[in-house]
Amino acid sequence: MDFLPFVTPRKMATRWEMMLLAAVLLGQGVGVCLAQAAYDQDALDPAYNMWQRHIINKSPTAGPANSLRIQVDEMLNGVNTQATKEFMEKYVNTILAPHFTQLANVVKPADGNRNLVDSTLLKGMRRDLANSYLKVVAAQGDVDAMARARELFNQALVNRFSQIAINRDAANQIKNYHPLARLNATIILAELNDEMKKIPYPGALQRLYLLASPIKVPNTPPILRITAMNGVIRQAQVNKLPPKGVEAILTDVIAPYLSNPQPPADMATEAVGYDWLRRRALELAVTLESKTPGSIPKLADWAKALVKEETASLELRIEAIEALAAMKELPATVAPDEFAKDIGLVAVAAIKRDLAYLEDLPYPPDTDEALKNELTRLQAALKTLEKKTGQAAAIQSQLQALVKVCETKWFSTKTRDPEYLIKSLREGGVKLDKSITGKDQSDLLPKFVSVPKGTFSPGSTSGGGGGSRGPSPYGRGPIGPRGGR
Repeated sequence: MDFLPFVTPRKMATRWEMMLLAAVLLGQGVGVCLAQAAYDQDALDPAYNMWQRHIINKSPTAGPANSLRIQVDEMLNGVNTQATKEFMEKYVNTILAPHFTQLANVVKPADGNRNLVDSTLLKGMRRDLANSYLKVVAAQGDVDAMARARELFNQALVNRFSQIAINRDAANQIKNYHPLARLNATIILAELNDEMKKIPYPGALQRLYLLASPIKVPNTPPILRITAMNGVIRQAQVNKLPPKGVEAILTDVIAPYLSNPQPPADMATEAVGYDWLRRRALELAVTLESKTPGSIPKLADWAKALVKEETASLELRIEAIEALAAMKELPATVAPDEFAKDIGLVAVAAIKRDLAYLEDLPYPPDTDEALKNELTRLQAALKTLEKKTGQAAAIQSQLQALVKVCETKWFSTKTRDPEYLIKSLREGGVKLDKSITGKDQSDLLPKFVSVPKGTFSPGSTSGGGGGSRGPSPYGRGPIGPRGGR
């Protein structure tokens, strides 16, 4: 039951990036956690205070305390048909879940691995939970009783671990659990499956989108919102969501992120994390609209606004372009010629930022594959637009020339100035004129936008579309300033 393998390479965070997000967005490392004020822990039942011996082990020879563990296992496999809601809740709330709040399990390094997320025992405990309780083997008893018991057990898990995620105990009283205990609880919700149907567990959806929302649960650490958002997207991609669920997700998750360039007060200092959440909100909107056309009526308007939002990351703007280009018909509110120009402006922003980044490198590469990837994606969007409207040919030719520039030795030369790039563009077949911006040929890419001379002078930090590309604690992966690789 490891959630991260469900994450796709480009769209969602990798395991390594989740570690970085936890380190940066939680604002503390394992060592810092040890020095902080005491966190709350749920009391362990003295008869079940050993994780492996009492919670995992199912051997009758392990002693009397193991009998309850065997009873639960028999219920989950249909051998014992007496499972009840009260029994499962009591077992999860008082025997199983308290182990996940113990500081000893949060801060103790496991197997010498000191990465923040994988350095705790909680990851192994999640694996134990999946293998010992949730995995379905060949039915050993009544299949209907087995399904009923597993549903009751999943419900109990969702109820209790969603409480841990928002700092509440089983009696719904406010607690102060360790941030990594809260993160672990959210991961459990996000990766929980209905193992008999082989789908993400639908009963976790509501708790996940409430955690992912920027307005429903204030002061939620960004990493919890990110993890919950992953879980919502996973459900949307696989399950058929109920109409009321889609409506709630639209109101509480998608609309707040896509319509607000500025993060909420509790994320005011987490611009990169907020941008990442906006990107995932757009992906979620596209997923829901593709499965149920008309369910996200403002998708085109939001995407159009994001393309023009100069303070947004380039990756978010490019994904908004791709969302618009992928629509069966271009919405009436999106003028083809204006959309094509906007794509060109995003291409220029990518070049400005990437070349400024390369200026700071002691040995610039001969090519910039990342920039080439961005321009290739914009080319594909323009090609789609051209097929639909026939109005994108002029800018398409320029983007082809820009990709050619990325394949030259330009980046490794000592001559890094706009005139050299203009020469390369001319050699690539670009006709520089003033048909769009009215600027003369001394400007870089006047068909798109005016870029003053000296923009790419050594030491320049001009970026465009979300700021300079380098250095970032998030690296060059899908949540960083570069994004998308």
